[in-house]
Amino acid sequence: MEADILLNKAMLLGEGPTWDHRTNRMYCVDILNHKIHFFDEGGSNDGTHDVGKMIGFVVPAEDGRFLCGLEDGIALFHPTQNSVEYISKPEEESIGNRFNDGKCDSKGRVWCGTMNLDESIVSGNLYRVSGKDVSHQLGGIGISNGLDWSLDNKTFYYIDTPTQTVKAFDFDLDGGTISGPRVVINVDAAMGFPDGMTVDSEGMLWIAHWGGFCVRRWDPHTGKILQKITVPAPQPTSCCFGGKNLDTLYITSARKGLDDDKLKAYPYSGSVFVAKCDVKGRSATLFKI
Repeated sequence: MEADILLNKAMLLGEGPTWDHRTNRMYCVDILNHKIHFFDEGGSNDGTHDVGKMIGFVVPAEDGRFLCGLEDGIALFHPTQNSVEYISKPEEESIGNRFNDGKCDSKGRVWCGTMNLDESIVSGNLYRVSGKDVSHQLGGIGISNGLDWSLDNKTFYYIDTPTQTVKAFDFDLDGGTISGPRVVINVDAAMGFPDGMTVDSEGMLWIAHWGGFCVRRWDPHTGKILQKITVPAPQPTSCCFGGKNLDTLYITSARKGLDDDKLKAYPYSGSVFVAKCDVKGRSATLFKI
C-alpha cells in the first residue's frame, strides 16, 4: 500500500503529527525551521506559527495553548499572541541537547525526551510534564523518539532510535511511573531507523522508518510485522491517526541530509502523506495545565 501526498510543504525536518479532535485540525512541527504547521482533514486551511527556536514537539492544551519542546526547554505557546512562556529548562546546563518527540498520556501529562545535536553523543533524557511540574524519568538516551501507551494503559512503549528497538515498560497510570523495561520489537537495520510511533485501536504499533521509505504496523506482543505503507520519500519521521473518523494515517517526513541528487529523485521529501486504513486510531489526550 502506498500513501498519497497531502501537503507538499518541503519541511526540513517534519515531525510530531497530532490530531486535535476539537477543531478537526492536524498539527505537526518543522523542527529546524522553528515552525508549527496546521491544516484540516483534507490538507486545506493550512498555516504556520513561527516559535523562533527549534521545536521538537507540539501538544494541544485544554485552554487553547500548546505545550512545546523547544531547543532550550519546555514551554507553553499562545497562538493568538505568538508568545512563549517557559515552564522549565531542565537541561539548561547541558551542551548541545534539544527536545525531540513528546505525547500526552491519558491523564493529560506529557512525556517527552531530548537528544544531542551531535547524534553520536548519548546524552538524552526522558521527562514527564504534569502541569508545571517536570520530572526526570530516564537517562542515557541516544535519540528520544516515538512513544505511546497500550489500550489498557498498563504498558508504555518507547523508542530510542539508535538502539533499533522498541522497549515496553510497566506503566502505573495513577502514579505516572515506568518500570521493568524489556525489548518487544527489534528492527533490522536494513529497514531503516525506528522513529515516531502511534498505537491504533487494536493495540498495534505504527512506526515510521527513517531511511526506509515506509511506515510499518507491528504487533508488540509477537514482534512481527503486520502491514507496510510506503511513501515517496526516504525519510518518514512520524505518524498519527486523524480525520473525523480517525481512520486516516498522517505521515510526516524530512529533507534533512539529502543531497541534490536525492532531492531530485524524491522531490516530495519533507511533505505530509496520508493513507486510509482499515483500522482506526485513538483520540489524542489534551495537556492539562
